[in-house]
Amino acid sequence: MKKNTTNKKNRAGLLITAAALTLTAVFAAGTVSAGAVSINKATGYSQSVASAKETLAMSIAKRVYAGHNLQQADYSEDVILVDGDRVYMDTRHLPPANTGKAVHVKANGQTSYGFNWTCSCDIQNYVISCNYNFSKHQYDFVIFGKEPGVSNITIYYNTSDNTRQPVNVRLFVDKNLNATSLS
Repeated sequence: MKKNTTNKKNRAGLLITAAALTLTAVFAAGTVSAGAVSINKATGYSQSVASAKETLAMSIAKRVYAGHNLQQADYSEDVILVDGDRVYMDTRHLPPANTGKAVHVKANGQTSYGFNWTCSCDIQNYVISCNYNFSKHQYDFVIFGKEPGVSNITIYYNTSDNTRQPVNVRLFVDKNLNATSLS
């Protein structure tokens, strides 16, 4: 009699173990499937981030070059066509959300690797971005006001690989954040 109860306990233990293993296998398969869905969603997200960056360059261009013929270029997310010219749009130095009229400072030059620039100032009440026209070898420094005040800015841009040219701008930003060059 004791032998019969032991066999029943062993069979019950085997059935419970088998059921547990089956449930574990089903759960693991579901997790792998869910992981595949998550990977697909992540891939879709990164693609939309790339297209959002292209939209960013175009939206900046529409704000900076209103009234010009603008098109998205096929070869780079930051290069667009402005009136048929290849222009790099600076998406690293974004205009403030609330700003007024901007000041444009244009200069010519090029390096063997494209273009290069930097700037210094006494008061940073502005955001400056540099859009570069590869067709005309022309810098377009766009200065947006971010808070009222007067700032003295020196922009240094390369006219060649080893030559850096300064241009001084005395910038006035009014209470409506409109920027005006006083120089």
